[in-house]
Amino acid sequence: MATGKSHRPFGVRWSPWIKTLAAPLLALSMGFHALLLITPLPSRPAAEAEADAAPAEDEEVVDLLSISSLADAEPAPPADETPAAEAPAGAPPPAAPQAPTQPVVPEQYPEAPPEALPETPPAVDPLAADPSEPAPVAGFDPNRQAQLVASAIGGLGREPGKSNFDLTDQFPGDIWDLYVVQWSATTQQCFFSAIDRGSYTLRPPAADLRYLSRNIQLVEQQDIPRTFAGQTVQPLGQAYCGNSLFEVQDGGSTILWVSLVPVSPGGSTTLVIFWQADPRG
Repeated sequence: MATGKSHRPFGVRWSPWIKTLAAPLLALSMGFHALLLITPLPSRPAAEAEADAAPAEDEEVVDLLSISSLADAEPAPPADETPAAEAPAGAPPPAAPQAPTQPVVPEQYPEAPPEALPETPPAVDPLAADPSEPAPVAGFDPNRQAQLVASAIGGLGREPGKSNFDLTDQFPGDIWDLYVVQWSATTQQCFFSAIDRGSYTLRPPAADLRYLSRNIQLVEQQDIPRTFAGQTVQPLGQAYCGNSLFEVQDGGSTILWVSLVPVSPGGSTTLVIFWQADPRG
């Protein structure tokens, strides 16, 4: 049954001196804990900070060593075998070598090359043949040609037992004043190099001429065939300067050319001109 006295657990008994000692210890413990809570934590020691920074310095040292090793690996330029002469004291330093002069290149080239110099004409051989003279024809005999011209001059306009129609010794004379002076300059140059009342010069390659007081049709139809009875006469028509031209062949080769030119109106008088070559060139 309950009583008015408090009961403690069995065996627990507090001495009076323990109670007296516990009170100040509890107060000290609580004060110490409060002091720890308000006191800041101290920084890390300098030795630990240096220990942490040491690896970074080691890395930098390794990089510098690798760079220096690469620089040492490159070959050094060869030293000049000939030592430079020592300059005397107080002498000016040697001048730097000048760069070689570069050729000047024009910015624009000429549009067209310069004109070539005219070629020197070849020297003319004075012994060469005259270009005005006709070129020889194959099978042509100049001696035979001269014989035919001489024969034609002696027989043309002279019929046996009849009148002589050859008035060549009077040409030009009166016929110049009457007719020839009225010819155009072109017509005169077809047959003459020069002509006036007192004289004339035939145009090459003419050999000779005959002036006949005979109608041009009779000369063509009778006198020419009779004069060249042993040759073949080939009419070429009005083939030279608007007047009749004939080709005389001897032995199958052309040997002579003959022109008939009317002088007076109606062709009552006729010029017969013998050509050593074709006057048409």
